[in-house]
Amino acid sequence: MPPSLRIARVCVFVALAAGIVYAGFQSPGLIVRAVCIGAVAVLIAMGILGRLHRKASTRIIALGLPDGDYPAEIHVSAVLQAEPARVMAVCLAAIESLPNFGSIKRNEPANYISARTRLSRYSWGERITAKAEPHLEGTNLILESVPVLWTVTMDMHFNYQNAALILRYLQEKIGIKRISPSEYFMDIIAADP
Repeated sequence: MPPSLRIARVCVFVALAAGIVYAGFQSPGLIVRAVCIGAVAVLIAMGILGRLHRKASTRIIALGLPDGDYPAEIHVSAVLQAEPARVMAVCLAAIESLPNFGSIKRNEPANYISARTRLSRYSWGERITAKAEPHLEGTNLILESVPVLWTVTMDMHFNYQNAALILRYLQEKIGIKRISPSEYFMDIIAADP
């Protein structure tokens, strides 16, 4: 079920509860009026959320990424065929090439990157972290992109976009051996560099 419909369902129940509480269980006419006002508010909210969802889908497709229902927080683990220093250098270049790149914290250990994206009309920004660990087959990269505000549950696919573009860049420059969760990103690494 699309996020906008889940939110609409919750709004309907909230409108019904608010109508009953507002009327104090005394007047059926007041309850009906409050529920009608709530229903109109829900329809307006559904229209706005549907439009935002279409804009997010259009942006994702324009970047050559598959549209889908992605979580607001993305956590990825990928095994790359290079040493940790090279992986971090390429990962840094990938983060700096993001369309909504903001800043990078420079005082970090050599195997860790912490970055932020800019505030936009549709996002409060995202926090991106990447950590490289030695692995038998090369380097294990743990990549995360999460909303800056912990209360965000619908991020207009910005976190998926960040992770997907970074992984695509890494695939082109180094090559990814394995990735988890593969269901979101397998098509990005399907073609060999």
